[in-house]
Amino acid sequence: MNYSELSGLFKDIIALSNKAKDYKLTKVILELEHLTMDMHQENIDLKHKIEKIENDNDFSENI
Repeated sequence: MNYSELSGLFKDIIALSNKAKDYKLTKVILELEHLTMDMHQENIDLKHKIEKIENDNDFSENI
């Protein structure tokens, strides 16, 4: 699932909880959205670090 799909899903869920006027649920969903987006960014950062390490290893093996 990519960022835009995930974001759209959260928007749909928030709209439903707002429609139900369940503001505690909306608050929890917003917190969950924030944590999920942080984890998504951390995942991207870790993938970049892994790629850099792999490239560094490939370079040192070729020397």
